[in-house]
Amino acid sequence: MKNRPKVLANNPKEGDIFYFNMNGRYYFFQIVKTRIDEKYTAMKYQYYIVVFEKSYTSPPTDKSEIDLAKIYRVKDRPKNTLLYIVSAYETPTLQIVHWEQTYYEKDKMKIDITYWGNEKVNTDNFIPQIITETTFPINVVEKDGIEISPTPAHFGYIYSIIESDLIYKNKKAVKITAKYFKGWIGATDSDIILKIEKIIDVFEKDCKTNGVEKSLKKCIKSINSLDNKETFIYMIEAENIHDTLIKISRNNGFDETKAVEIIDKERDW
Repeated sequence: MKNRPKVLANNPKEGDIFYFNMNGRYYFFQIVKTRIDEKYTAMKYQYYIVVFEKSYTSPPTDKSEIDLAKIYRVKDRPKNTLLYIVSAYETPTLQIVHWEQTYYEKDKMKIDITYWGNEKVNTDNFIPQIITETTFPINVVEKDGIEISPTPAHFGYIYSIIESDLIYKNKKAVKITAKYFKGWIGATDSDIILKIEKIIDVFEKDCKTNGVEKSLKKCIKSINSLDNKETFIYMIEAENIHDTLIKISRNNGFDETKAVEIIDKERDW
């Protein structure tokens, strides 16, 4: 009995909207597609779920208050990903496995959902568009710097991602100043900004004493190592770092074409 899954909702339908509480905020999600797969009885009923970005201090009663278009964008890890999952079960339910419920109850965060209503799913409003068909292997599409993937996951995955984002939000709230990457403040962990700023600062100083080529290679190696530990360099970050390295190299009299060649050869991002 102890290991039986906890049923959160019976017979959910396409278009059903639910909400749950996380640290005093209410988050809404909708079942945007349902699918029955007769071949796999252990995961026969499949539910494609999106969590919406806007949260509330109390559950709204009017449909107009809920933004049913903007999907929650993950801030921490996996960064720049839409919070969009596929949950699959043997029976037509939304449920959570025992270990997930126990895990959150330790922190007095009980996993429950409340039915709010049913609204027609209009995927044309989703920006960017999401994938609503099952693909094997799972498709990962990148649009506007955001990864879109129907990730197969237990329901507790939603809670863990938002919980991680709340921790991340508190960390990045630390006040810092930035010389090279001011645009990252508020979007990237403050600790990471401070570390990459230090690496670039050392590079700029080394150019004058050790030469640009040697210093550039050393700098890129340090950036590779930092990203390997923190996984923070995506499309926009890569462009910003690339442009900054080129600018410093050029300002120190180094050939820009040569600098581009070195960066492209040495970087892992």
